[in-house]
Amino acid sequence: MPRKTPPLSHSTVTTPLALSQLHIRLQFLEKEHQSLLKQIKRKRTELNNFIEQTRIFATEIFHKASPSFQKMAELDQDIHALFDEIFTTRKFGKQTLKNIEAVYLQLQLTGIISLKPNGKQFSTEPDELFDSPDTESDFSRETAESRYQHWQAQESVESQSVTRTEDKRKIRETFLRLAEIFHPDKVKDSQTQTDYTEIMKSIKPTKRLIWQDF
Repeated sequence: MPRKTPPLSHSTVTTPLALSQLHIRLQFLEKEHQSLLKQIKRKRTELNNFIEQTRIFATEIFHKASPSFQKMAELDQDIHALFDEIFTTRKFGKQTLKNIEAVYLQLQLTGIISLKPNGKQFSTEPDELFDSPDTESDFSRETAESRYQHWQAQESVESQSVTRTEDKRKIRETFLRLAEIFHPDKVKDSQTQTDYTEIMKSIKPTKRLIWQDF
């Protein structure tokens, strides 16, 4: 009678298969791990490069902007000096002085030039400088007759001074210098041109008033 072959043990079949699947799984996870490490390394390198490029860019911007900042500071000082020269070398009528002070204060309050708290003491309180309609719209409400009368009165006072001609020349030179500095055609940047145009709009009323006194 033939001898029966004993059935194979389940463990002897499934154990090698399970180990093989586990090995494959571990290999896959190891590859995934290595891939993630490479990605992290690449991203870290990209981040370091970006930081370095940003640092270089910021340094370049600083070096390029420094002359502009210096020029802006010098222009700011020049404007204050020009107005100081106007106030100290000329004697104006009360209303004319008030109008000029209003323009000077407006330039400071609008941020076009820096505030000068320890500078000139205005003859009129700041809140009163803008009460007069003469400061509106290029001082258009002042009539031709009042302008002429004011000019005559100012001329009568100034005729007594032997330095009148020299004063006129100095004041005109200051405004010519101011116009030269802030002429919009001197720059190519559109934003700077806009800023310079606004500055000239603020300066022109004072220039016209002073020219009337001449």
